[in-house]
Amino acid sequence: MKTQKNIFMLVLFVLVLTFSISWIASKDKEESEKVIAEEKRERVVLLSVLSDIRHQMIYLMADKITWMDYENFVIQVGDSTQEALYRFPKWYHGKYPPDLFYHDVNGDTFGDIIIVLNNDKVGRGNPREDIHILNFIKEREEYEEALIESIEKTKKRLIR
Repeated sequence: MKTQKNIFMLVLFVLVLTFSISWIASKDKEESEKVIAEEKRERVVLLSVLSDIRHQMIYLMADKITWMDYENFVIQVGDSTQEALYRFPKWYHGKYPPDLFYHDVNGDTFGDIIIVLNNDKVGRGNPREDIHILNFIKEREEYEEALIESIEKTKKRLIR
């Protein structure tokens, strides 16, 4: 009776140990696959707005996933690595080239950054996913993403 119990406990221990080792091995494999996938991604400068003043140069950078898909966007304002970086990991772009503009959108005499992603979808669906505006905030001397309301809301306001 005691030997059967010992054998049962031994078999149970071996099964738990085997399961644990295989689970740890699968986690290691997943992590190594993620690292390989991230290493294959290439950070590229998609567009830039050139300026005579070095700290006013603007770069749109992203991680290249495929020949037409990009994610993990970064806007760099200035020409050195110590300049301001604005990260937008939830932005996504595919199919057509993006656009980058530098104009005063809200009339405060400071230039704002306009980014158009997924140009094939602009005007269809949700414009908040396609057009992004970074307004310059003078008090903090930095950019902040502005909320963009839908075209339907804008039309209703104009009618009123």
